[in-house]
Amino acid sequence: MLGACTVRAILDDPRMILYLVVWKSRKGNEVKQTVRLARSVPRTSLSEIESVDIKWPDGSTVRVYLVWRRQPRLGP
Repeated sequence: MLGACTVRAILDDPRMILYLVVWKSRKGNEVKQTVRLARSVPRTSLSEIESVDIKWPDGSTVRVYLVWRRQPRLGP
């Protein structure tokens, strides 16, 4: 799962560089998974939905389109 703060930092970075994201185990700090994330470059001149590209270690890439929603407030 990607945190919203991580994704927002990537989208807001004007350099549009690749970021390495590493997931480690809770015990022992063993690396469980790594991916590279980058802000997607629009395919057309039209306004597109914000997205990031996730590049897996095997070289495959997945584009994830983002929808931002506010959390409902709990309590009175």
